[in-house]
Amino acid sequence: MITQKELKEATHYSPETGDFTWLKRPSNRVKVGDVAGYIAPDGYVQIRINNILYKSHRLAFLYMEGEFPVNIIDHINHDPSDNKWLNLRHADRFLNQKNMKLSKRNSSGISGVSKRNKRWQVIIHANGKSNYIGSYISKSDAVEVRNKTYKDLGFSPTHGI
Repeated sequence: MITQKELKEATHYSPETGDFTWLKRPSNRVKVGDVAGYIAPDGYVQIRINNILYKSHRLAFLYMEGEFPVNIIDHINHDPSDNKWLNLRHADRFLNQKNMKLSKRNSSGISGVSKRNKRWQVIIHANGKSNYIGSYISKSDAVEVRNKTYKDLGFSPTHGI
C-alpha cells in the first residue's frame, strides 16, 4: 500500500482539475508532466503505481488527507471520472446509494415516486427498508409528501434522494 509521502514523490494532484500528473517517470512510455492513469470500463480513473492499481478518487483522499478513506467515496455529480476535490466526499453506503442517478425505468423523474393504477405512489428507502408512504392523485402532492418525509428523516430531498 502506497503512503502519502510516496504518492507525493511520484505524482502531483490538482484539486481544481482532479488530475494526477507524474513527477517521476514510472516507465519509458511516460514523461514527467503526463496525466497519470486511464478511465477504466466502469468509468473510474485508475492509476498504476509500483505495480499496484489504485482508483484515483481514493488516491486523492490519500494525497489531501494523509490516509486512505475508511468508507466509500461519493462523486457528488455522479461522474466517476471527475475527481475534483470539491466533487468528492466521504459517504456511507446509504448516502452513496441515495446519490445514484435515477434508473432508466423511472417514469416520474423523481426517486421514490412512481405511477401505479392512475395514482402516484411514494415509496422511500431509509435505514435499509422500503417504506410505503401513500398514494396520491397528483404527482405534485406525491413529490411534496416525499420531500417532507425525507426532510423529517434528516435527509436532503434534493440530494439525489
